Amino acid sequence: MRGVNRLLGSPAPRPAPKSTSLSDRYRCTALLFALLLFATTVEAQARSETQSSSEEAAQTTIREAIETAERHLRDGNDESAVHSFRLAAADGSTEALKRLGDIHANPKSSKHDYSEAVHWYRRASLKGHHAAQLQLGYFYQQGAGLRADQKRACKWFDKAAEGGIPDAYFMLATCFTPGAGVGDDPARAVEWLKKAVDAGHLGAHHALAQFYSLGMGVDADDKEAVRLLENAAEQGFSPAQHMLGKYMVVGRGTPIDYERGMEWFRKAAQQGNPEAQESLASHYATGLGVEQDVEAALELYRKAAEQGLSLAEFNLGVMYHTGTAVDQDLRKAVGFYRKAAKKGHPRAQFSLGTAYAEGVGVSQNSRKAIDWYRKAAEGGIAEASLQLGNLYFRGEGVDQHYESARQWWELSRKQGNPEALELLELIEPILADQRRAAATGPGPLEPTTR
Repeated sequence: MRGVNRLLGSPAPRPAPKSTSLSDRYRCTALLFALLLFATTVEAQARSETQSSSEEAAQTTIREAIETAERHLRDGNDESAVHSFRLAAADGSTEALKRLGDIHANPKSSKHDYSEAVHWYRRASLKGHHAAQLQLGYFYQQGAGLRADQKRACKWFDKAAEGGIPDAYFMLATCFTPGAGVGDDPARAVEWLKKAVDAGHLGAHHALAQFYSLGMGVDADDKEAVRLLENAAEQGFSPAQHMLGKYMVVGRGTPIDYERGMEWFRKAAQQGNPEAQESLASHYATGLGVEQDVEAALELYRKAAEQGLSLAEFNLGVMYHTGTAVDQDLRKAVGFYRKAAKKGHPRAQFSLGTAYAEGVGVSQNSRKAIDWYRKAAEGGIAEASLQLGNLYFRGEGVDQHYESARQWWELSRKQGNPEALELLELIEPILADQRRAAATGPGPLEPTTR
């Protein structure tokens, strides 16, 4: 039959379709899903490679711009450096924002502008740049380029500390130091100082030693203070070297050792530390713990005074006043007294007041004498309080006023001047007579003769 059908041209019967099993359909679906996933992955990978390539190109552009800026800085071309850093900042470099702040913050830069520095530091800080946050804290603390705000300064120090910056730990400690105007919490200050010490911050060693010395926020411990100072001093930190020298010459936390004390003073002085130069000069001037050498003292006082240390300026004034190691020169003496007095040095204020009162090295001027005596008295100089009382008693430079004289002599007595006791005894009968006269009123008119 099949042969007939073939001869007649009839179509051959089709075979019955095979039934598709459920597992076959699953395999087809899985294959299709795999193909789609592969295509999606390939597409995503292509996009990622494109993005990565784009990011690499952007980073290369930023890196080249920063390198160019640094080269301009080395060549002293701050204008071009700012331009290149701006390009890097526009491409998203937070470091470039911070570096722009550095340029504008530098007083030696032709682009120096504290307000601009604050602008760039703030932008970098808001993007989480911890070093910029530290700098912004400094600016708020000092009031440079903006209004001083200690609380905001401490806020930025706190954020910078999150980045593990030792300087930020140290500055946070200052936020809790008594008198800082933010928070009086010595124990917290000590916590941050210890953290800074652990991070190797030499200034924190020096500061923490003072906390131990004063027993502020921690039990007083001079030996621990010495240990901290020695650690920082041996690493060349001049303030610690100076303070360690002072501890050794007085035997605080360690046996008295003038030789080692002088050596630490010398090490700090050689680094240009003005306080150490002054301390070493004072020992040379007096011969305490070292062979007396007034010429060496004079030279060291000069070096410290050139850096603006008021105590050294005062001592130079004394040397010119007395003619020690120099020809006596009262005008120069007064000049040094004035420099130190304007910086608030009480002994210099008293010496300047005396110069005006006596007309030594300057024209006599009782009013100016009173002004400087008053400042010195407020600074705790008992002799200045005594002299103020004398001027009010005699009516020199001011109207005579016995009660004012008594008040200044009383202050002098409280400040430890025994001479004031004799003067107080002298003036009491006079004041008693004045009080009686004021209570009874004027007496009867005396008869007159013509």
